[in-house]
Amino acid sequence: MLQRLKADHRRLVDRQGPAGSLRKLFAAAAIAVLTAGLLPMQQADAKAADGTTIIGDDVGDVLATDIKAYVQGKPIRSMNIDGYTAVVAEDLRQYGFDVVWTPADRKVTIYNRPAKTLEAPPIEQEAALPVGMKLSDVLYTDIRTYYGDQEIPSYNLNGRTAIRLNDLDRMGVVEWDERAKTISFTPAKSESPGYPPMENAPLVLREVNSIELKDIVIGNDTVVYQGQTIGKIVDGSPMISLAFMGEALGYDRTSPGSHSGCGQVTLCLYNGIFGMMAHAPNVTAYPEHPLDIQLYGSGGQRGRFPVKAVPADADSDVLVSERDLQQLFGYNSQWNPDTKKLDILYVDYKVDDYGLPADYRNYYYAPNAVGYMTGTVSQFPELRILDRRSIDRTSRASSIGLIGEAGAYDYGGRKGLSKYQFQTELRFDIGSYGYDLDLKVGQRILFSSELEFNLTPETADPVIDYPDPTGFGEISRISFDQPAQGYTETEAAEVVFSGTASKRVGSGLTVLVERQVYGGGYELDKKFEVPFEGDRFSFTVDTLDDYRYLTKVTVRSQVSYPRGTYEMDVARFYLKKPGPQP
Repeated sequence: MLQRLKADHRRLVDRQGPAGSLRKLFAAAAIAVLTAGLLPMQQADAKAADGTTIIGDDVGDVLATDIKAYVQGKPIRSMNIDGYTAVVAEDLRQYGFDVVWTPADRKVTIYNRPAKTLEAPPIEQEAALPVGMKLSDVLYTDIRTYYGDQEIPSYNLNGRTAIRLNDLDRMGVVEWDERAKTISFTPAKSESPGYPPMENAPLVLREVNSIELKDIVIGNDTVVYQGQTIGKIVDGSPMISLAFMGEALGYDRTSPGSHSGCGQVTLCLYNGIFGMMAHAPNVTAYPEHPLDIQLYGSGGQRGRFPVKAVPADADSDVLVSERDLQQLFGYNSQWNPDTKKLDILYVDYKVDDYGLPADYRNYYYAPNAVGYMTGTVSQFPELRILDRRSIDRTSRASSIGLIGEAGAYDYGGRKGLSKYQFQTELRFDIGSYGYDLDLKVGQRILFSSELEFNLTPETADPVIDYPDPTGFGEISRISFDQPAQGYTETEAAEVVFSGTASKRVGSGLTVLVERQVYGGGYELDKKFEVPFEGDRFSFTVDTLDDYRYLTKVTVRSQVSYPRGTYEMDVARFYLKKPGPQP
């Protein structure tokens, strides 16, 4: 079991990590290629010792190419795989497509969206590399890739997904210009078959099926299900076999001793997305302490959950409090005191990942998800965010709200579902940030990923991108004509700021000017009010003469909410004198 978890970690961990990791690989070879993703083609070149190909085996090479690729008439980063021009599947999100990763099915699906706005990034001109120069390995994977409902070959590039443009000829027009050394793909004008509705959220959670364990008999001394004793009563509380509950709910369990770390004394359970490990001897060794269950998501270990446990008859099993099992597996239970029977309802979900940000450049981000569920359970899924810098390692739960009428939605072939919105918020300043993002029911992980952001004065967008409407009140909506960037390097003695307020709260804005001091901190230099003049505003700020230090300019707006008003940052800028030229 542990080996299987490690294999999943190896094949998925790069998907959870910084999107720039592969760009760094290609940059080292003087070429920019890729964004985040993951997926690929099943080839049979590399073999394990027993002759089988395993996940992570090297099955090919990524080579430099002088062929230019285009999608929807826009240039796109490309590479050579097996003599064909390939692109990164997830890059297509900026070219009028949705690219969806479904971990539970180990599948990526590309959907053509003709109405989607093209946001193709500029392609940097890189120094020419020798054609055929090896840039990376192609790795074996079991993930399948589809364009609409048609499966196409794909390749795993150290955790990134590539597809060949030639394989898209059935879904549109692929044109090759030998003289110009260009290849282009123009998709059909119609949407891909089976296309799901577009959501204003990167994650879509959907209820898919359920498992019921009915009429579990809670006796005076034992717990019995369908004639099988599955636990016992300890201090008046039902304690149930962890192994039984896992297998009954569809989790795989390894045979004793079949894998290192699992079997003889350690119980491992795994459902393809969520896994757990329980070291049974700890129950006897530390009877006064809770047993820590190690939890695993697709990116590896995801914390631990302490449970009340007692020894079981089997060496690799433990009996766990039924109340803790509810949290551990995220199921709902109903106790009937008259019949002394317990019913358990375990609802299963799948999550579709439309693309969490790999590179974020704003001071505000609202992680969110949409859920399609029956809404009849008492234990709902949650979107949780853990700041890796937090000392207590406590994650933040999202808010959840019903959208529209209950039971009014059809999704994924199921009718009568309710639609819910999950949302939380993250606020940044200049610096590096890392978060663990999980969709969970109780302790059961439905989806896990990582968010890593690095904001610098040079890269951060100046205007803070709050949602509209916000959850905290009414705030001014502003944009700037000048400066055009959040970072300005100038010889001028002062910098002019001007812009438009499309929405105004209060009579104007407040500006704070701070000067950087030795050691990196900032001291307040001045604070002043800037009145609105119709829908316009303007002000000037003096620059520092010392090129070693920054001037920080913070613009604040009044926030109005039912109980009063307060101020909040709406924009941040940085000014600097240019340093001496070498």
